[in-house]
Amino acid sequence: MLSFFHKALIFILFSLISISGFTQHINIHDNIIIIADPKINELAEEYPSIAGEIHPLEGYRIQIFFDSGNLSKRNASKVREEFIKLFPDVEAYITFKEPYYRVRVGDFRTNLEANGFRKKILQYYPHAFTVNDQINAPSIK
Repeated sequence: MLSFFHKALIFILFSLISISGFTQHINIHDNIIIIADPKINELAEEYPSIAGEIHPLEGYRIQIFFDSGNLSKRNASKVREEFIKLFPDVEAYITFKEPYYRVRVGDFRTNLEANGFRKKILQYYPHAFTVNDQINAPSIK
């Protein structure tokens, strides 16, 4: 049988273990004290990178290429690489919807914004046209 001393020691150990599981992180900044779990900061840092994957938005893209056939995938890759060299700040996506490979560019919230960009690229892609698409959320900078 356990003595009072052993029971008290076991109680204290379990108490310390359970308390350490509930510890909170405290930040003091400009006289504001924030008491929060450190995992909240991890989530806040991770969220922008996955926001577009979790919550795609209805928007617009510009389709600059589509093709089917034996070389269509290779041709789509070439067009995408070409576009990225010309416009490195604009995302370019290759998609496949049988039987076509397509290259679509941009993540535009409005038709007006998409058509404005389409006019910029018409000299390089004269057959480009605006399409409704699921877009990625704008990055938070």
